[in-house]
Amino acid sequence: MKLRFKIFTLLIGILSFPMVTNAACSNERTAELSRIAANVGTSYTYEFEEGFPMFTVMLTNLTNDIYVIDQYLNVFAGQGERSFKYPDGTEAKFTIYSNDVSCKGEKLLTQYVNLPIYNSFSIFEECEKYPSFKYCGMWKSASITLERFDRDLADYIKKIEQNNKNTKEEKPFLEEITNFISKNIIILSVGTIIILGIIVYTTRVIVRKRRGKI
Repeated sequence: MKLRFKIFTLLIGILSFPMVTNAACSNERTAELSRIAANVGTSYTYEFEEGFPMFTVMLTNLTNDIYVIDQYLNVFAGQGERSFKYPDGTEAKFTIYSNDVSCKGEKLLTQYVNLPIYNSFSIFEECEKYPSFKYCGMWKSASITLERFDRDLADYIKKIEQNNKNTKEEKPFLEEITNFISKNIIILSVGTIIILGIIVYTTRVIVRKRRGKI
């Protein structure tokens, strides 16, 4: 009987312990921990490994009051900065929890870091020749097939060739005008002076006639 009573008492104590702990987690402390969690910063860098980018995500401003778990259950705890590597295109999810004794394990905040997707088309010879083509950036702006790439590239090249053709057709005409002016600059200058003189003389004659009539 005494043994049963002791076991019963022990079970009550174990079950009641979390409630006592949670009761000590005040709203003020939770608000303070939330501010600490909101101060956690994220950034990333990348480097190529075997031809593909690998991103290193950094978590900064960590303190002993909190800890962080990503979607792969990696735990980041302690003060200062922590980092972890992820492949391109990962939506890294970081959930921040309280490490305070009175609020242990309470979820405070979730942050996301969306890593860009590497564009394998960017290393094509066509992209080296036409780097401004819309599908030649290092990072994917849209998910496309090889057929779509080839078709749109062909249209892009046609437009470039047409623009170059129009430019070549306009250039000789402009060059002819420029050459004519440069070769006949003296004649044109004299002719301009004569024409201006005639206009001035004619204007004066007209003015005098009108004054005479008045």
